[in-house]
Amino acid sequence: MTMMPTMLAGADLIHHLSIDTELTCNYGQMVIDDEIIGMMERVLAGIEVTDETLAVDLIQEVGPGEAYLSRKHTLERFEKEHYLPRILYRESYDSWSAQDPRTCAKGPKRRRKRSWRNAIQNP
Repeated sequence: MTMMPTMLAGADLIHHLSIDTELTCNYGQMVIDDEIIGMMERVLAGIEVTDETLAVDLIQEVGPGEAYLSRKHTLERFEKEHYLPRILYRESYDSWSAQDPRTCAKGPKRRRKRSWRNAIQNP
């Protein structure tokens, strides 16, 4: 979280954390750092408070004891307000182990390779 003060100060260029004062780097760490920066950007964006986001009309319509998860408004707000990680796995351990168990190193490596392929195919 040492990047947070930099972001709070308004820096618009933040690059990966290097090892041994820029003499070496870890490309996987660059991907992880990008994920962390994305999370921090979402936090710093704040929460929009408007009539639309508060959804008072929807609250009155649905009423106490009912669920909002099936409502279009809830889905739209979720997609906009919630940070969805690109490499971190956010499901249960059972779900993770039943699919393709990845270590912290495998996810960034796969994403880095996809990014490089994309850069080569779309210069």
